[in-house]
Amino acid sequence: MSIYISNALVATPGLADEPLTHTRIGYNTVITSAGLTGTAGEANYPLSNVLNPATYERYKPTTPATCTLNIDVLSAVDVDYVGIQGRGITNVKVYSSSDDITYTQLVDFNPTGRAIMALFEEVTARYYRVTLTGSALAIIAMKVGKALAMQRAIYGGHTPITMGRTSAIRPTMSETGQFLGASIQRKGLGTQFSWGNLKADWYRQYFDLFVQSEPRVNPFFIAWRPLSYPNEVAYCWAAGDITPSNTGTKDFMSVSMSVEGFSDVV
Repeated sequence: MSIYISNALVATPGLADEPLTHTRIGYNTVITSAGLTGTAGEANYPLSNVLNPATYERYKPTTPATCTLNIDVLSAVDVDYVGIQGRGITNVKVYSSSDDITYTQLVDFNPTGRAIMALFEEVTARYYRVTLTGSALAIIAMKVGKALAMQRAIYGGHTPITMGRTSAIRPTMSETGQFLGASIQRKGLGTQFSWGNLKADWYRQYFDLFVQSEPRVNPFFIAWRPLSYPNEVAYCWAAGDITPSNTGTKDFMSVSMSVEGFSDVV
């Protein structure tokens, strides 16, 4: 699985803001450069790279089979998700603490994908810790915060982003029009997310904050139906501006966004 969902959320759905069949978007993070410490990174691959939105930058711990990342938020904040894009990760553990002495384990799972989201019941704490185990670990991005739980589910007509494979190809042709081969210039992921019948007040209070976070330049984690399809998670960015429209019925709004995702096929 690429998604971890705590047993409490599954057993007691009311703990979640919205049903776990609704999209979760992990765009905000409580991690700051000043509050992040942990296992040192190799030369040119420092720990601070987990905060860099550029996907070609990464953190490679000097101990390639395990690493620990410590997060001090300076004051207690609400957290209910962790998102990680990386390589070689076979186990993820997440902890919280109010005093940096006694830690409570929130997450312990073995992911199968490279884009990972962990969803758990909301916890309020100042200190968080993430430990990763694997082989030749390389962490491209990590976010810890409170996920946006979409008010409506997505049903028919949606292409799961993990199946929306895109590529740019340069073919080679002979003078007589014969196909001589082709080279792949770029690979990635892409799809469109659409939601209708969003309450206008909800859109303004929650979704518009995501739009204001500049998702075209600040990548985010997204899982379209976490409980139903736990492998369909991506680290992506908006491919254009996100603009809602009023539906004209009972003060509802609709919105869609095209996204491009990091495939990490290398």
